[in-house]
Amino acid sequence: MAETNACYLGLKEVILMRPSHLHLEMDSETLVHWLTSPCLTESTYPWQLYHLLADIHKILNQIPNVNITHIYREGNQVADALANRGADKAADPTQANTTEIWMDTPLLFLTPLLVSDRAQTPTGRVTRIFMLIKSSFL
Repeated sequence: MAETNACYLGLKEVILMRPSHLHLEMDSETLVHWLTSPCLTESTYPWQLYHLLADIHKILNQIPNVNITHIYREGNQVADALANRGADKAADPTQANTTEIWMDTPLLFLTPLLVSDRAQTPTGRVTRIFMLIKSSFL
């Protein structure tokens, strides 16, 4: 539910930019399946999410070229860190109603993740798979 809501809120902001292309990477295989499914019926989705998913589909239909793919959480570390930060803030009564906005400079805790992402440093899952493949040839 939270990931579906976050997707909707993000798309509401994206559509204001009137993009001609959009590539969504999500670590929820279920949400990727729902968004790439050609048939939207109330029996296809959980009833609690039907209207929200219908709104997401309406937004996506306004963008000429949309690509939606699944990415493992390890490959989506920046988004995962932001989601964890939001969850931590929501759980802390002294920070629950505060907002952090950054436009030009990222929050300090994101800097190492952004540098790693930009350098395309392999994540733990990819490294483990590589090690397994490498060891099987020895």
